[in-house]
Amino acid sequence: MGDRVSRPPTASTSCSSAQWRDNPGYFLDDFGFARDVIVDLKIPNLKLQFDFYHCQIMHGDVTMRLREMMPIVGHVRSPAFRRATNLPARN
Repeated sequence: MGDRVSRPPTASTSCSSAQWRDNPGYFLDDFGFARDVIVDLKIPNLKLQFDFYHCQIMHGDVTMRLREMMPIVGHVRSPAFRRATNLPARN
């Protein structure tokens, strides 16, 4: 039992920042705020799900924001992937 506690986590959990236009009242409505929450919590397997669509609407410069966020990014989401694979919209 003690061995399990001392081992690093084997799975990651992602949280996502979503923009206010489609998701009014969403708690993590800013990538900077999401970064601050992840850094402040100091949970090694808590990562950011970086969504290109939400980043473009909130911040505009997706490339620079992705570069800035890479140390905490655990998953990248692209709306083009959803269209190309015919996945249903999540709303």
